[in-house]
Amino acid sequence: MSDLFFTTEIDGTNNLLKEGVPQEKIHFVGHVMIDNLFYQLSRLQEAEKTLITYISKIVSKGPTSA
Repeated sequence: MSDLFFTTEIDGTNNLLKEGVPQEKIHFVGHVMIDNLFYQLSRLQEAEKTLITYISKIVSKGPTSA
């Protein structure tokens, strides 16, 4: 019925193989939500560095008079 099968877990690939689906039709693509979690984590770490740098510059200038 399908020409291509995309799996997000190794168990899915193994199940398709047990059902007789040829290996060349199965494509392991990874887990989209986990991949996105790692991507967002790296973005947050960069934002944290930027925020710390910005706050450090403000603090190092000391209080300012209005």
